[in-house]
Amino acid sequence: TYSQFKVLRQERHEQQVRAYMNQQKMIQETEEFIERFRYKATKAVQVQSRIKQLEKLDRLEVDLEDNSRLSLRFPPAPRSGDFPVIAEDVRKDFGDHMVFQNANFTIRRGEKVAFVGKNGEGKTTLVRCIMGQLDYMGTLKIGHNIKIGYFAQNQAALLDGELTVFQTIDNVAVGDIRTQIRNILGAFMFGGEASEKKVKVLSGGERSRLAMIRLLLEPCNLLILDEPTAFLDFPSKVEIMQLLHKLTRQAGKTVFLSTHDMELALQIADKVWIMDKKCGFAIGTPEDLAINGALSEFFTRKGIAFDADTGLFKVENNIHKNVLLQGKHGSLQNMVKKALHRNGIGIIRPCGNAPVPVDKEIQATIVVGTDKEFPFTVTAEGKEKRARSIEELLTHIV
Repeated sequence: TYSQFKVLRQERHEQQVRAYMNQQKMIQETEEFIERFRYKATKAVQVQSRIKQLEKLDRLEVDLEDNSRLSLRFPPAPRSGDFPVIAEDVRKDFGDHMVFQNANFTIRRGEKVAFVGKNGEGKTTLVRCIMGQLDYMGTLKIGHNIKIGYFAQNQAALLDGELTVFQTIDNVAVGDIRTQIRNILGAFMFGGEASEKKVKVLSGGERSRLAMIRLLLEPCNLLILDEPTAFLDFPSKVEIMQLLHKLTRQAGKTVFLSTHDMELALQIADKVWIMDKKCGFAIGTPEDLAINGALSEFFTRKGIAFDADTGLFKVENNIHKNVLLQGKHGSLQNMVKKALHRNGIGIIRPCGNAPVPVDKEIQATIVVGTDKEFPFTVTAEGKEKRARSIEELLTHIV
């Protein structure tokens, strides 16, 4: 989860700072030894050894301030019209092959629109039509004073491999933003020596992050992003999605993104567009599409369930036994529920004094308590057992 990621990120930064401080202490002690015995003949060999040791040392660099939490300010963009994009009966064919038809939609200023669909449904084709890269039938209107920033699927491959990370951003930064380049790079995990790496040695995920920084430094008010989180690890995906959310709320930018990262997109999108050749377009808020069944219907797969309570998808397990879950609510009970679901165990939680449903056979009762050493109590087959951990709890049930 993102809350776990934030804790891990903080721990990682603290470890980096500790390693840096320990190295600085070692360097200081070594330099003091060299200075103290530099002219003492009996210590000459040791002094020369310490000097060579410092020369070969790979010195660590770290931002003592956690730049990943900085409030970044990107260049202001001109205010756009109220409706950046309007489509009326747009259709695209390649020869005799119809890619999509009946595309009717309006993107409003400041919206975050997540555009989803199966591979081959025409997501990238529609994006290219909006960009004016392909011809089409129907009407596509680009609104007043629109400045488009476009992130293509191959955007990372277009970077100059001979430039360093810093040079790549320095070449496009203008005005006051130039004084923030290192802070911005640090926020995207290019702090310290990483900013001096050449682009050609970066991984695919690192190149994607760098390409995203370049795009965000352009004064555009409509971001059209084609799979911007492809090849990124999960923490980087979260960072990108968070930033897109901030850009619409604070900078008034409009975001249109084609993505496969549904769980993250559903958490930040104002509107979701579902593209399906059989059913056409379904457009609405994530909540409305969950209520009317469009999300569940579109993403129906064997073994995948749509959780209407959370608006997210989960792996569906066959229930082979049921337990009664009682006691303290909160994160601890939520973790128990998650573990039970993963093991195909159904959960029954009567409301208040309501009786247990008669059609449910209960194999065990779990009570989540407040005891720090033994937070769980399991009663099964007439025997009560206490557990220190969820792993131990499961051994009494599974």
